[in-house]
Amino acid sequence: MPNPPVPFVVAKLKGNPGKRAMRAPVEPALLPRCPEPPEWLAQYAKEEWWRTAPQLHVLGLLSSVDVACLAAYCSSYAMWRRASEELESLTVETQAGDLRRHPLIKVVADAASDMVRYAGEFGLTPVARTRITSIGTFLSTAFRSTFVTTRTPLVSERNEPAIDRF
Repeated sequence: MPNPPVPFVVAKLKGNPGKRAMRAPVEPALLPRCPEPPEWLAQYAKEEWWRTAPQLHVLGLLSSVDVACLAAYCSSYAMWRRASEELESLTVETQAGDLRRHPLIKVVADAASDMVRYAGEFGLTPVARTRITSIGTFLSTAFRSTFVTTRTPLVSERNEPAIDRF
């Protein structure tokens, strides 16, 4: 199974161990600052926007063309949260007196499914982050390889016969 595609920013930070020519990025230019949420988003969606968008922007994973997808994620979040808050019971009584599953359960499940799918596109779930690997991991690895030198092993750690210290 081939490796999943990764954003160009992530591929560039990984380095190029194979020394093969890397394709030029086909990604849109990043925005100079974090974009504002669309006006039509509900309040819960705007709260989720301000929770996630600044972090995505810092990581270089949010451009002008990604705004609609992030808005869809935030809308799904708002719908999930609102339906979850309104859900008081798992069942409702029908006109015939029978118990039946509450209709909001389907709304909650669908919104959660959509939310998780959109979240995966931005690396907002643990599994999605392992697929695209965190940029922070690359930065810390690059930092260690650039600024932290390996120490010379002590005489006792080398593959030489031990010398009595006393």
